[in-house]
Order: sequence, then C-alpha cells, then structure tokens
Amino acid sequence: MEQTEYKEGLIIYTGSFATDGCEWVIEVDTTTFWPVNLKVEFQQHLKEVLLDYEELGEEIYCGYPYPPTPKYTKIKILEIKSK
Repeated sequence: MEQTEYKEGLIIYTGSFATDGCEWVIEVDTTTFWPVNLKVEFQQHLKEVLLDYEELGEEIYCGYPYPPTPKYTKIKILEIKSK
C-alpha cells in the first residue's frame, strides 16, 4: 500500500470574483494553485495545511483588465488535513 506524500500548503483568500479576486488559492512552496474542490471547513485565510493533490492541466484567470492576471493552475485535492 502506497503512503501518501503530503505537501505543506497555505490557504489564502484573494477576494471574491466580483471584486477581481480569485476566491481561495493554495500556496505550495513558491507556486500558487486554484483548488476546484476545497472543502468549506478549510476555507480559512492563512490556514496551514498538509495536502495531496493532482494538477488538472488547466488554468484559471482572475481579475481585470484583459488578459486578466494572475493565472493559476487548477488542482484537485485528493487529501487534505490541518497542519
């Protein structure tokens, strides 16, 4: 049985889409990702977590003007827990 290799992450609230934010992102090392399935109980600004995820090969652009910046790679969280 494979053991999950968790990475350290920091959950950040960037603001709502209505105000050119990108909602919730997760910073892992020096890369910031946009999770497609972040559970409500983990939606806490500056929350430290341990997670396992897979990159989905898609990006999301947030904000105005066009082309909007920043852009983040979408991830699917496989497992997540508080640090």
